[in-house]
Amino acid sequence: MDMHLYPSVELAMGPEHRRMEQRRRQQINNVLILGILPFFITAAYELVKLIFQR
Repeated sequence: MDMHLYPSVELAMGPEHRRMEQRRRQQINNVLILGILPFFITAAYELVKLIFQR
């Protein structure tokens, strides 16, 4: 198990065009939050509804 006492800190230094990794991580997070997460929540809801329907 990978536990840290303090969260990782990323310093936003330098020009914007050099911070491509930060932008890429933000885009991946947006896709997960807006695209994939609602699908799994809906699937879990439908599964629970199916189980308790009987």
